[in-house]
Amino acid sequence: MYKCLICGNKKFAERSYKIPFELIVEKTKVRICETCGFGIINPLINNELLNIYYESSKYYIDRREGHLISQLNPLPHPRALSQYDFFASHFNFKDINSVLDFGAGSATTLRTIKIRHEHIITTAIEISKCLGRLLEDCDDIDEVSDNLCNSNITMQDLIIASGVLEHLSNPIETIKIFQNLLYKGGYLFIEVPNCPYPLYYNCFGSFQPHIVFFTKASFIEISKKFDFEIIWLGGIGSDIKDRSKPEIVPKLRRTGLIQAVNKQGDTLRLLLRKKDKKV
Repeated sequence: MYKCLICGNKKFAERSYKIPFELIVEKTKVRICETCGFGIINPLINNELLNIYYESSKYYIDRREGHLISQLNPLPHPRALSQYDFFASHFNFKDINSVLDFGAGSATTLRTIKIRHEHIITTAIEISKCLGRLLEDCDDIDEVSDNLCNSNITMQDLIIASGVLEHLSNPIETIKIFQNLLYKGGYLFIEVPNCPYPLYYNCFGSFQPHIVFFTKASFIEISKKFDFEIIWLGGIGSDIKDRSKPEIVPKLRRTGLIQAVNKQGDTLRLLLRKKDKKV
C-alpha cells in the first residue's frame, strides 16, 4: 500500500490535476495525504521524460515574450529584495561565507547577495543549459553546475530553493542532499506554492508541471524527518480574494502560481537551520 513520502500515513484524498501540461495524462490526479497534506501527482511523470523536457528549449521560453531567454532578469528584482531582507532579519551575512542557489533560474537573489557581500562564494545549480550558459557569464556567480551531486560542490552556509521543489519528482531526496551539504548551523531556505489541505488549491496554467504540493504541516514533518530547527514558517503573498483584482490576475496567470483558497497567502516561505545530526 502506498505511504506518504513525508509522514508515512496511508490515508489519502484525491483531487483533479487542473494544470494543462503535455507530459500529464488526462486522468492524472493529485494524491493528498490526509495527515500532513503533502500531495503528489498520480501517476508520476516518467523521470527520463521529465529531464528531457527540462533540458529542452521548451523549459526556458519566456511565455510573455514568446522567445528563448537571452538574458538574465535585471536587478533590482522585487522577489530577490524580499528574500534578501528576510535573510537579513534572521542572520548576519558576515557569518555567511557560501551560498548555493538550487534551481537558480536567473539567480536574482544569489546575485543580490553577492553584490552586497563580495566575500560570499556563490554557487548556482540550473538544469537548463541555456540559463546555465547565462549564469556562467555572470560575474556575480562563482560556480555553475547542472547537477546537485557534482563533486565540485562544497559545503554551504546557506542553500536557497525557491520555486523549484514543486517541480521535482523526488523533492524529499533533494532535501536530504541539502541537509548533507550544509554546515552545522547552516540555513535552508525554501519557497513553494501554498497548498493548504483540505481546501487545497486552484490551478492556473503553467509552463512547468507542479508534481508535488506542500503545506505548513508537511514542512513541519520534513523538519523533524531531517532534524532541522524551524526558524520561520508561514504564508506570504496574495490570498484568493485578490484574484478579483485586475492587476493581480495577469500576474498569477503569468507565473502559474497555485492559489491558496484561504487567507494564508499563495506562497509558503520556510527557513530551517541544521542541527548536529547528519542524515
